[in-house]
Formats: sequence, C-alpha cells, structure tokens
Amino acid sequence: MKKRIAVIGCLLTLLALAGCGSGNGGETTAPETTAASNGIESSLALLTTVWESWPEESKFAVAGGDSEAYVMDAPGAFSVENPEALDGTLAFPASEAEQIDDAASLLHMMNANNFTAGAFRLKDAGNAETVAEAIRSNLDSRQWLCGFPEEYLIASVDNYLVCVFGTADNVSGFQEQLASAYENVQVISQGPVSAG
Repeated sequence: MKKRIAVIGCLLTLLALAGCGSGNGGETTAPETTAASNGIESSLALLTTVWESWPEESKFAVAGGDSEAYVMDAPGAFSVENPEALDGTLAFPASEAEQIDDAASLLHMMNANNFTAGAFRLKDAGNAETVAEAIRSNLDSRQWLCGFPEEYLIASVDNYLVCVFGTADNVSGFQEQLASAYENVQVISQGPVSAG
C-alpha cells in the first residue's frame, strides 16, 4: 500500500512539475542512446553509475525519466524534445534545449525539492560554462512550490553537464558519488539556492 501511494505521489509530482511550463510543445519521444566519444554511453548511464554507487543505507525512494517514460527506483531517460518539461522538472532552461542531444533524470519520489538530478549531453563541450550559467540563473529565478531546495551543484564530466539540487546532505552525497565514479569531474558552480 505504501509503495502504491508513493508511486501515485511521484506521478502527481512529475505531472505538476511538467505543468509549470507554458505548454506541452508537442509529443515527447525517448531520446536515442548513442555512444559518446569519451567513454560515457549516455546521460542515463552517467546517472545510473552514480546512483548504483550510492551506499544502500543512504538511498531514498527515487524515480526517473519523464512523463512519457517513467522509471521506478532508478534514473530514467528524459526526452530533449520537450524544452518546457526539461525546464519545469530539471531546471534546464528551455532556451538552451538546442545545446543538448540526450538527457536523464533522477528525482526524490516524495519531494523533488529534496533531490533532483539531471544529466545532459552537450552537442559542443565548449559550451559547458555558458549552459551551466544559464542553469544557475534559472535556478535562482524560479518560484519554488512546497519550500525550496537548500543547495545546488552544476558539474561537467567530459561532454556532459550534471545539475543537482535539493537538501544539503543529498547534494553533497551525490557530489561524493559523482567524484568517486568519474575522476574528471569539474565543479562549475555550487552554492545555496535562492528563495526566488
């Protein structure tokens, strides 16, 4: 019964967050998985590696994907075809959607403000700092529902950007696992999330 309630709560959270955009913008399709030249297969593979390395005693109920391809207890692929959903759910600015060709998500099932992680494969890794600044600015200007996250982290790994926000312990836990899984992580920006 608890799991069924958790699933319903997570679905409602995802739908509410996706509804924060200005509209649907068309059909969403699952992104193709292509091998990246730097060894990370996809955004989903990146988040899966981090989540699977997370200590069991520190894990919490999560879900991944988007409203079209929802996954329980694991990260999921997130379509890049719906910029409003990227913005509403993962705080990735709709205006920057053309900069990426693959994305994945991992969210706390009860409250996305406690933990939300998105991984995004950049078409041009040289744009990492510019896109990261757009994400940071988007986080600072958001109107948060049900409270707001405490901390955020934006980092790059090869040609991927990773954005995570939530409680300080969840963000630092993710950062530890990311650094443990990938030796070439570069923190671009991190700090407290503005109340908006």
